[in-house]
Amino acid sequence: MGFHLRKRESVQAAVRRIATEEILGAIHDIRTREPNLHEAVHDFRRRCKKMRGLLRLIRPHLADNFQLENGMYRDLSRQLSHVRDVQALIEALDRLTVHFAAELDASQLSHVRHRLVEARDNAGGGEANLINHLEAIVIPLEEALLRVPAWEIPEREFDAFVDGLCKTYGRGRKAMAAAYNEPSTENFHEWRKRVKYHWHHTLLLRKLSPVFLRPHRDLADHLGELLGQDHDYAVLADRLTEMDGDDEYQRQRDRVSEFIERRQRELRTEMHFVGQYLHAEKPRALAERWRAYWRAWRSGS
Repeated sequence: MGFHLRKRESVQAAVRRIATEEILGAIHDIRTREPNLHEAVHDFRRRCKKMRGLLRLIRPHLADNFQLENGMYRDLSRQLSHVRDVQALIEALDRLTVHFAAELDASQLSHVRHRLVEARDNAGGGEANLINHLEAIVIPLEEALLRVPAWEIPEREFDAFVDGLCKTYGRGRKAMAAAYNEPSTENFHEWRKRVKYHWHHTLLLRKLSPVFLRPHRDLADHLGELLGQDHDYAVLADRLTEMDGDDEYQRQRDRVSEFIERRQRELRTEMHFVGQYLHAEKPRALAERWRAYWRAWRSGS
């Protein structure tokens, strides 16, 4: 059915349907597994993020159950983070060489890339161990699936989402200010998380007004990608520093570090520009505008 509300669906029915589809999709992905286990891990963690985004949109209605549900998806995702994180660093290194192709030759970074590939292949304790880990995740997912029908959302129409939408969007605005007032890997990562959750909200509500919400959704998506790259480069720099190696590895590592610093400066300039547009409205103003779209959408033929 898709990760979005449908026009003739009640709010409660929509939320339960979306949650059910995502959980069943995660179970299916684990049981069928793609030929590439690392892609399977990536897909599962992506579904966990979507579920956490959904939970934040309806957080006021879940009360104490929010901590249970959100904590479960957070912890399941973290259990596999060591596998995906190293793969993300390899992709970041490859992205860096493409971006600076005129100055940086991939063949000159073979020692660095080889060490990262080794770390990735050893991260899950071997393929068999990773498969067992994935299969063990099915049990808590099946338990979570049984809890979804008990989710109660008494508010009707757009009121069901206002508080969750405003809180997440408002935290994103504050996180951006904190990131540029006190630049740090942690502050930019916190901003990234808030932007990603807000992006999930734009996906869930995208049918309200495809024409008017699409630019906002694209901004959130683009900013989230930029923030993700910035974080990957920060982690890559730290990881390469932690790794031991011969003289050639250290030479290559130092060269990569120089280009990481340059790329992060570029990214943070662009992120500030895009962030100003994404966070231009105050939370309540954004919510009221979207409420108007909701009314038009629900009343239309």
